[in-house]
Amino acid sequence: MITHKQLKEKMLEKKSVRDLYNTPEVEIDKLDVILKARKSDGLTQQEMAKTMHTSQPAVVRIEKFLAGSSKHIPTTSSLKKYAEALHGQLVIGVKTSNGHLLLREL
Repeated sequence: MITHKQLKEKMLEKKSVRDLYNTPEVEIDKLDVILKARKSDGLTQQEMAKTMHTSQPAVVRIEKFLAGSSKHIPTTSSLKKYAEALHGQLVIGVKTSNGHLLLREL
């Protein structure tokens, strides 16, 4: 199992994520960091769709979910493909009531 510290170090290896992390107005806890990483890498939704072997509207639905503006919940498989298209990895986490963070890489 990967720790929060290890995950943070791994994500900060990518320049686009590091740039966003160092921007004060960005909340690193929000999943919309992924959206900004895609845009800073210069990838369009259509390019993401091609890489993921899906449609551009499917990418829109995923991004709306990641930004917190949709009730549609994409499958774990779709989220994993999205992360991999950004040369990343999907990690699922649970924060317990005593503050422990349990992570699992998919």
